[in-house]
Amino acid sequence: MFDFKEIGVVRSNFKEHTDPFKMREFESTIEIKKEYVEGLYRIEESEYLEILFCFHKSNDYELKLNNYYGEYKGVFATRTMKRPSNIGLSKVKLLKRKDNILYVKGLDALDGTPVIDIKPYNGGYKDSENEHKEIIELKDNPRKKIIQLVKNCKLEDLLTISGALHGHYCPGLSMGVIGSVYAVNKIKEFSDGMEDILAIIEINSCFADAVQLITGCTFGNNSLIYRDYGKIAFSLVKRDQKGVRLSAKPSYRELQKEKYPEYQKYFDMAVVQQNRDENVMNEFKKLAKEVSFDLLKWEINDIFKIDDVKLKLPDYAPIKEALYCAICGEQIMKSKETYEENKVYCKPCKNKEYFQIDGSGVSVCK
Repeated sequence: MFDFKEIGVVRSNFKEHTDPFKMREFESTIEIKKEYVEGLYRIEESEYLEILFCFHKSNDYELKLNNYYGEYKGVFATRTMKRPSNIGLSKVKLLKRKDNILYVKGLDALDGTPVIDIKPYNGGYKDSENEHKEIIELKDNPRKKIIQLVKNCKLEDLLTISGALHGHYCPGLSMGVIGSVYAVNKIKEFSDGMEDILAIIEINSCFADAVQLITGCTFGNNSLIYRDYGKIAFSLVKRDQKGVRLSAKPSYRELQKEKYPEYQKYFDMAVVQQNRDENVMNEFKKLAKEVSFDLLKWEINDIFKIDDVKLKLPDYAPIKEALYCAICGEQIMKSKETYEENKVYCKPCKNKEYFQIDGSGVSVCK
């Protein structure tokens, strides 16, 4: 049996376990016992430290479990606090030292945590190696970064990523960010695009882009259902049919107009009247960006009506036979073909009606 010496103790604002990424945002201190103070000599020369500590409030463990990102792994392939040895390790930034007190940032340890060792962090990875490591992690779970941001309600970061998909910033996109982050954290599960969680969107607008990016439910992975109601609303639902629905309050639009009159003026010019004058468009985009990020500060109940729901869901998407058009030779998903004289054709080759989703919603075209 090993005998670990407690060389100090953590002093933190966190008394009970919470999200580790949130904990790392706050400063904490490490109080070193008097008999070990000489061991801190010249520690100020290290910008970063590695803190070895004991998970003193963890009493059990599992050899296989779901990690922070919902991935099912062995305990030694995770950073869970529930470990056979109860040992934790964190890299921290050393802010300053005052006698036997180290002021640090980045420590995800609770108040009263026993510290058993401190080492200078000497890097180990070059920037290019870190980038490669991040790529490997994303290959394992492509939504790892987004999951981390959602769990920590990093709305600005998520709006920035959503803007990359949408092409610009606007209040509708911000509403999608706010609503989606709330819904995902409410149901406490993350989609991996395998249809175990479904998003039901009720409008095809800016709002929908943020819903797809943040929930992970998209048209392409068959986890996004579009119901052409024309409402700024969506539901996030598990396969047990239980979930949450958020719908824009009738009062929201008027509150927005009242709070951002200049934006509304340029919205009418650029979007409603389709005035594409360069000066108009530049001012509209500038104001849209300002309003979009400011909207993230609103209380969610000023924007949405929120309800627990139980909804009937479609089955998992079937795999359909591939057919080929007798004219163009292109592949067609079975059930989308048309027939003439026992030959298979695609709809455009035979000028048949088809459904189209565009800015107006769902329409029949030919």
